[in-house]
Amino acid sequence: MKKNSFVLMKSFLKWHNWIGIILSLPILLVAITAIILGFEKELNLKNYKINKKYIPGYLFEKNIDVDYQNDIKSIAIFDNKIFLGTKNGLQIILNNDTSIVNETIGSEIRFIKKFDDTIFFGGKYGLWSLYNEKIYKRYDKEIFDCQIFNNKYIIAEGKKGIIERNFLPVIENKLINESKIVDLKDLVLHIHTGRAFLGKQNEWIWINIVSLSVILLIFTGVYVWIKKRSKVKQNK
Repeated sequence: MKKNSFVLMKSFLKWHNWIGIILSLPILLVAITAIILGFEKELNLKNYKINKKYIPGYLFEKNIDVDYQNDIKSIAIFDNKIFLGTKNGLQIILNNDTSIVNETIGSEIRFIKKFDDTIFFGGKYGLWSLYNEKIYKRYDKEIFDCQIFNNKYIIAEGKKGIIERNFLPVIENKLINESKIVDLKDLVLHIHTGRAFLGKQNEWIWINIVSLSVILLIFTGVYVWIKKRSKVKQNK
């Protein structure tokens, strides 16, 4: 009986050690990223951009862009055209034909407004303007709304408050495929949830692995501790 108990304890100890060795890196990453996210404002994580091609998890998300295009965030109608702001850019519908504004792919469009002859729209990756069928990038920070009052641009930046600008210069007048970049805050979050390794649709695998690992380590650790305590008492 004692021999069987010793073998069982030895087996539990072996499992405990191997689980700790193999899964220490995922657990460590979850812990470190949680700490970093707690100081995201102090570290200015949103100011740093990373190319998605270096992150393996985003390669599994080829079909997610289609789902995001059906996730409507805003809508406006100007000059018989329907403008749809989606989680994956701006769509323009004219005579039942839908076109996607390439410059905005990957950016959530939260608002669409028209001032004089110019249409403004923006969201996660900044503000764009549409004038004479041409797209211009006007602001490169995350915004939630924009108004023009007394010839001033009044921009809502969420928790950062209200920003006023007398003039918004054109930043870049070419295709800016925002779907190819991710800011450092989102990347750290995606490492934390496993999306950076397995893609958004497989986040549950990472979460379950890390959660079950912690549970197994606790149970096997407690079991080994109890058995060792019992053995010490028996020797006394």
